[in-house]
Amino acid sequence: MVSELGLQVENAAATNETSEITGDVPIEGDAAQTDTPSVGATGTSEPFEDSRLVVNNDGDLIVGDRFWSVFCDEVERIFESVRGPVPTEWEANLHANSNAQSNEPSHISYYRFLLRQADAAGKYDLLHPTPPQLLFLWQTFVDEIDPFIKVLHVPSMTRLIRELRGHYSSVGPGTEALVFATSFAAISILDEAEVKSNFNTSKDELVVRYRLGTEQSFERAGLLTTSDPTTVQALTLYINTLLSSGEKDSAWALIGALIRVAVRLHLHEDGSHFPELTAFEAEMRRRLWWQICLLDSRAGAAKVSKFLITENMFDTKLPSNVDDADIDPKAPDIPESRERRTDMTVSLISPAFTDTGDIRAMRERKEANH
Repeated sequence: MVSELGLQVENAAATNETSEITGDVPIEGDAAQTDTPSVGATGTSEPFEDSRLVVNNDGDLIVGDRFWSVFCDEVERIFESVRGPVPTEWEANLHANSNAQSNEPSHISYYRFLLRQADAAGKYDLLHPTPPQLLFLWQTFVDEIDPFIKVLHVPSMTRLIRELRGHYSSVGPGTEALVFATSFAAISILDEAEVKSNFNTSKDELVVRYRLGTEQSFERAGLLTTSDPTTVQALTLYINTLLSSGEKDSAWALIGALIRVAVRLHLHEDGSHFPELTAFEAEMRRRLWWQICLLDSRAGAAKVSKFLITENMFDTKLPSNVDDADIDPKAPDIPESRERRTDMTVSLISPAFTDTGDIRAMRERKEANH
């Protein structure tokens, strides 16, 4: 293919002098031959579709569309020949780096799901927790993580998990990513003895399994182009887990993508601006946006002097200080904030909120307008 292209270019140079006299001249074949655009059934001239190189009067090279189609197909075949097969089993990801000389993590790269390369043919059933395991992981999440990272409505999520019963194909990829993200977060805070007694396997194996499941679900959900806030909830939990596990550099890189996806979904605009949203949906968007603000402060404080999110880029109100049980997804309004401790209180008074700096100032000003 490359040799043929080189020969065509050489022929183009040889015929360049005569092109000024004869007009458009095909590089291959007799100089007396000319190609004219074909006329379709409608009587209009169709675009020139010859696959050969042509030199016009001013010496410019013109290439037909079919030429580039053939060229691109050939390049794709070359890439396929050197790319190699993609593993289809999660065990392959788990044990691929058993070689002692390899320092790469056994899970897939954090960035592969951003590039839609997580695992196009993975057997997801091998990754999912069983129904009893999922209930245990969810309860762990509710007790130990949810009060501090309040992006979910626990009654709604509990109902979903109980009704799931292992039928993961019945939910969308965004919801599947959320289930995996809560499982990944929960397993990460358990100690080895708890994991061994409840799962009869090692903690490291389950961390890899649920992390891989989360990342594969992100790929399936089309993370960078998603319009589903559930996927953004899952990514928020995922990045928080990375931070808690000490992977600050990876989390800091991913927070930029998270913020941009959130802005594309207009989470930075208060839900009251959108009449089509229910009061419940607007409140959940507030919870999610402000957790993203907190996440930005955690991930960015050690990297840059200022956060990626600034006060003038959003008008999303603070979430209400109410219990999840007081929120009815079908109700026309959200209850007024309580003057007592609620499910939201710990999140609202977390160190990141009350710390000095931009987050504290933003919080105080938003409270004044709330």
